[in-house]
Amino acid sequence: MFKKLIVSKSMRRRVSWVIAGVLIFPFILFFHSSARGPSRGPGGAAGTLFGRPIPWDTFQEEQRIVRTEMEVQLGQAVPGELMPMVTQTAWERLMLAEEAAREHVRVDDRELASYIQREIPAFQDNGRFAPRRYQDILGRRGHTPQSFEALVRRDLLIKKLLDGVRGTITVDDDAVKAAYVKAHERLRVSLLSKEPGMFLDAIAPTITEQDIRAAYDAHPDQVRIPEQITFEYLGLTRDELLKNLTATDDAITGYYEGRPDEFLGADKTPKPLAEVRDHIRGTLLNEQAHHRLIALAVDLDDALKHNATFEDIANAQGLTPRTVGPVAADNPLAAGGPEPALVQAAAPLEAGKLSQAVETDNGVYVLRVTHREPSRVPPFEDARQHFKDQLITTRAREASQKAAADLRDALAKQLADKVSFDAACQSLGVVPTSPAPFTRTDPIEGLGPVPTVAAAAFATPVGQVTPVLDAGSRHVVLFIHEHLAADASGLTDAERGTYREQALNEKRQGRMAEWLMDVRARAKIKSFLDEASPAS
Repeated sequence: MFKKLIVSKSMRRRVSWVIAGVLIFPFILFFHSSARGPSRGPGGAAGTLFGRPIPWDTFQEEQRIVRTEMEVQLGQAVPGELMPMVTQTAWERLMLAEEAAREHVRVDDRELASYIQREIPAFQDNGRFAPRRYQDILGRRGHTPQSFEALVRRDLLIKKLLDGVRGTITVDDDAVKAAYVKAHERLRVSLLSKEPGMFLDAIAPTITEQDIRAAYDAHPDQVRIPEQITFEYLGLTRDELLKNLTATDDAITGYYEGRPDEFLGADKTPKPLAEVRDHIRGTLLNEQAHHRLIALAVDLDDALKHNATFEDIANAQGLTPRTVGPVAADNPLAAGGPEPALVQAAAPLEAGKLSQAVETDNGVYVLRVTHREPSRVPPFEDARQHFKDQLITTRAREASQKAAADLRDALAKQLADKVSFDAACQSLGVVPTSPAPFTRTDPIEGLGPVPTVAAAAFATPVGQVTPVLDAGSRHVVLFIHEHLAADASGLTDAERGTYREQALNEKRQGRMAEWLMDVRARAKIKSFLDEASPAS
């Protein structure tokens, strides 16, 4: 919804789903509680927070917007297994909004205006807030400035609440040094490994037709061909418009003369028109394209409202239909495909039906699905090689893991009997490798970057062997020879700042987790969702 409108589409890294839900699902509706005890389910309450009922419609709207935001980030419908995460995030946001109110957190009008004008690129023109664009976009989304600003204020309240919790955390110099030492401490190890490839030749002949058929019958979705759709669309993109738009010299001059403060140099004197002419031309062309796209969206909405056909719209707007497909209906991000939003809009449509107007960052469209090919599982013979290869790979990995476990057990037994590591390896007929000492974040020579292996190695005492570890291409066991301590005496000022921030972030995460647990305990979230009938 608004997230798709106002921020980059790029996926953000998330420390946890809860914190992600708090920080990247902005502008969700207020909720209001009642002192009465309403019924449970549709028309009543979805649950309670802090002992107060949450209206069913309020929670459903919160959940819907969280789901929409997640779909934007995933580029597809939210899988069923993630729906509990959507529900949890919706409850968390409602809980934090109520906590902000309880803590008397405030966002004044100046803070609100500053955020909207400076932090939302969609409302800007070349870095400057454009009131007319702001009004246009809100109008297209069915909001007044007042209603939209109420939503933004609520989100900023939650952010301010969380920033207040984080702001209480500090770290001292000892913590900074400890973070530096932890980051630079190295391990000297010996490495033993077993690769699945060692077992392929022995395992391949053991795979029977019965095994392959059983795998095919048990896992048809592994080879299922997703539903395919073919659709045609009408529309214009910003780039297409820019090729045919012009800005007259009079318009450029008028823009320049009407905004003298916009073109001041470092010495506060106006830059000459010749120096900024291209910049102004680009601004004017982008404004024209923006308003043409808005006008097209309005025209498409009006045509669809009056049940115009696809052909009627094409003729009225002078647009040429373009065809896409067949493409997988469940994968809008397929390489070489059209804008993901078009596939998302086409996916639920019946053949022959028109979509609503589809607005993206790049253009405005309307589309019609012309053909749907249902999802299907290919016949056994077409899938046979896939399952045979998979069985060989799986069993080779199982054999690799077992061989590594047997080696590890034999080695650990000899070490327990006070046999030296070198002597134990010699008696077992294995030759270890000696990778260069590595830190917790370094790639391990011969393995590459395998954080789980490094973490397990650092957690293993000197003179002991790790458990069997999956290093991706092989199974490994490491013998820990020595921890090589780091010297913090040479810590530079730049490094000190880096490790102070690292230590601070770790401490903040721990504090945030504790704080959230406390809020949840006080909120006593009680959901009635499971009590609602499936029909509701």
